[in-house]
Amino acid sequence: MFYFLLGIHLLQACFGAYHLCLAAISIHNLQGYEPKVKQAAKYSNFIENNLNRTRMTQASSFGSLLVSTISSFYTLFSKNSLLSRELLALINIGGLLAAHEHVGNFWRRKKKMPLPGTGDYNEAIGKTREARMGMVILAVSWGVSALLILMN
Repeated sequence: MFYFLLGIHLLQACFGAYHLCLAAISIHNLQGYEPKVKQAAKYSNFIENNLNRTRMTQASSFGSLLVSTISSFYTLFSKNSLLSRELLALINIGGLLAAHEHVGNFWRRKKKMPLPGTGDYNEAIGKTREARMGMVILAVSWGVSALLILMN
């Protein structure tokens, strides 16, 4: 059972690192539009609010994936107690699901734009959605690892 649990954490670490890269690509792509959006935000509270929410949701996505990935590597190489592993699993489940909901509340309504010059924005939407789905899968994997720890 111990090796199965290590296998889960190894898969979590790899899967988390992949989705962390997707989140980083989304942030990078969206930063290309930021100067224009900042200029427009001077004249519109709506645009300023969307800019702030974009930043917050991208940070939420990146942060939850980063914590999950670091936690996975930590559990692979540390010899901590089962209780601390269980707490780490519960923290990651809560953080990933909270970030999933937070990101979804904003990005779920965003549609890809079929306009010239919006390729990076459209790619960021797609990568954000993929990273968001990865959060659910990681949360489930943390739940499986928590159950295995309880059964141990």
